[in-house]
Amino acid sequence: LINRWSKQEMIKRIFRVRVLIYGLVLSIIIGSVLWSLTFRNSFRIDVVRDRGVMARLADGGMLENVYRLNIMNALEEGQHYKIYVEGLNNILVDSDNLEPNKTIAIKATESRWVPVRVQIPDGSEKSGSHKIIFRVESEETHEVVKEQSTFIVPRN
Repeated sequence: LINRWSKQEMIKRIFRVRVLIYGLVLSIIIGSVLWSLTFRNSFRIDVVRDRGVMARLADGGMLENVYRLNIMNALEEGQHYKIYVEGLNNILVDSDNLEPNKTIAIKATESRWVPVRVQIPDGSEKSGSHKIIFRVESEETHEVVKEQSTFIVPRN
């Protein structure tokens, strides 16, 4: 045989401990990459508070905080997203960038900053910082991503 090795010596050489460990490490890396590609989110969001305005009184006696949402579409086709806010009673979310059906359209593999206004009735919450959760839902995939932030209620 090759290099005058017997069949038994060749099998022994192939199944050395070092070769088995390298094979195991390579299999783990390939499996991890495949798993991450299969189970990745179709989009991500980041929430950034507008530092210029902590809280302000809006029309209709509503207390308003302003945020910027960075919505990152990871798919190869455009998506429409609905934005919700949870955590306080009678909380509303609005943006000038929303379409008439209250969605935001993001093109394929695009990242877009969306300014949003979150409002609650003035006097409905104690002054201070309150936890809220932005919930963004894809209309096409029905996937939901949540991101936590704070709503500031100033002292009267």
